[in-house]
Amino acid sequence: MVEIPFAPSGFIMVDTSLFAPWLENPDDKFPSRTHTLWSPVTIDAEAPRYKLERIIKHHTRKDKKQFLVKWLEYGHEHNSWQNREDIDKEAIKTYWDKSKWSSSVQTRRAGRRNRSQL
Repeated sequence: MVEIPFAPSGFIMVDTSLFAPWLENPDDKFPSRTHTLWSPVTIDAEAPRYKLERIIKHHTRKDKKQFLVKWLEYGHEHNSWQNREDIDKEAIKTYWDKSKWSSSVQTRRAGRRNRSQL
C-alpha cells in the first residue's frame, strides 16, 4: 500500500507533465534490464476526509504564513494550522475580506491619507 501525505482538500494534485508513456523494454538493446508494472493505487475509503469550513486566524512561523483552519463536521479540537500553499485561494481571500485585521489596516491607511491632505 502506498502512503499518501495528508491533503487538506481531499484531492491529491500531481504534475502530469512529469509522467512519461510506458514503453516496452527492447530486449535486444537492454537484455539485463527488467521492468515491472506497478499495481494500481488503492485509496482507503475508511480514511477521514477533511473539508475546510472556515479560516479562524493567521500567524507567521519561520517566514511562512499559516492559517488556523476549522474543518467541516469536526469539533474545534480538530482545528489545525495549515500552510498557505495547502489552502484553497478562495478561502484565504474570503478570510482577508472578512478579517478585522484587514479592515483595521484599511482604516489606518485611510486615516494617514486624510492627515496628509490637511
